[in-house]
Amino acid sequence: MLCKKLLVPLVCFVPFLTACVLNSPEFAVDWQHGAKLGWIVSFYIPETPGTKLPECLAKLPKAELASRHFVTVRYHHVRQMFYTIAELPATMQAKVNDQVELWAEDCSDGKISRISRTESDIFP
Repeated sequence: MLCKKLLVPLVCFVPFLTACVLNSPEFAVDWQHGAKLGWIVSFYIPETPGTKLPECLAKLPKAELASRHFVTVRYHHVRQMFYTIAELPATMQAKVNDQVELWAEDCSDGKISRISRTESDIFP
């Protein structure tokens, strides 16, 4: 009888642990130095009218905006979800929903966040 009482909670708990292990990110970021784990939400295209661009991108000259790649990235901080504008280096390939190592800045202060790695850099 004691075995049944212990076995039922254990049987219910094991799938939960398995799900946690399977969903744990293998993409490690440099948390200790301020990096965040983010996901690419969308790409900005140079033809976007200036009124629709975020403040930090609207200030850039059109030639610079056309020669660089910018994305919207969502990331967690504490228990909140944030969105930021980040530059995707020309040497990196990424798509929507890719995980990235993000160094978040505040676009409303005129600062653009930086992406240092993408999951495709880790898992080609």
